[in-house]
Amino acid sequence: SRWWFRCLAGVCWLCLPTPPACATDSPQGAFAEVEEVERILVKQLAVLTELAHDPAIGEMVAAINQQNQALSFGDIRMLDEQWQKAPELDALTQPFLHNACAKALRAFQEHHVEFPELFVTDARGLVVGMTNKTSDYYQADEDWWTATYHEGRGRGNGEGEGEGEGS
Repeated sequence: SRWWFRCLAGVCWLCLPTPPACATDSPQGAFAEVEEVERILVKQLAVLTELAHDPAIGEMVAAINQQNQALSFGDIRMLDEQWQKAPELDALTQPFLHNACAKALRAFQEHHVEFPELFVTDARGLVVGMTNKTSDYYQADEDWWTATYHEGRGRGNGEGEGEGEGS
């Protein structure tokens, strides 16, 4: 199962997929499973909140937010298409695997191996830093991204909103 964590403006979300059926038929067993899942999620949320407050990540996101303001949605689509076709060791993707944000993510990952893939996006859903090449550069058309963005900001994700949503 895959879940996502997102922080915007200091507010963090943890988005979970539909939970699997309980492994037990008894109400007591189901309640125990729910309590265990909640305990694990609370612990993971605390760990990820620590990551979200890493100054290297925050500074990089702020800089990239400013830098990416000039990109049109057409520019973003073009970059996303190039990204999807690029191998991991490509000139387009390498900076996102080795910048300050990516280094902070890898340092975190060394101490928290339970997170095999970590990446951070800017306010428009563009990758800022990552531990592994993501399939897309533009994440704002993904269900998890739009759900957390709408809950955190109460508004759309900018130019091109709704195009390709859920892909």
